[in-house]
Amino acid sequence: MKATGVYHKHNYLKYQIFDEMINNHFPRYASPNEIAEMIGLEPEKVRDGLKRYLRYGYVGRRRGKCPIMHKTMWKYRVTMLGIETYIKLHGLYVQGRELNLRKRERGKVPQKIDSYTGLTRAGYERMISEGNDMDNISVDCAEIC
Repeated sequence: MKATGVYHKHNYLKYQIFDEMINNHFPRYASPNEIAEMIGLEPEKVRDGLKRYLRYGYVGRRRGKCPIMHKTMWKYRVTMLGIETYIKLHGLYVQGRELNLRKRERGKVPQKIDSYTGLTRAGYERMISEGNDMDNISVDCAEIC
């Protein structure tokens, strides 16, 4: 299940970083280069994002040594506030919702991404009632809504 579309760069970057840190590194610490390599982004973007998230309390850090250059480097780990934020962003992402509309349109329900092709609850219930195999399902949201 993946939603495609244009995301607010900070919220989507936050979601990608937290997803990687929670699913692959938690509770260990990870360097920005390790996270950037897993996500497929430039290390500078990840490093800047982690510095910003540290300021707001989403991640914690500790000092370590780089095994190659023998320099001091920072390693980061998600805090409880970061995990709560990830859960909220993941809920919106799985539903196929834009991650930036809460800030832009306060008080309104977030809108769905038009190209969402994941399995929705109605599609899952329809699949179960028909008895189809779970591996061969691709439900378009426009058919259901």
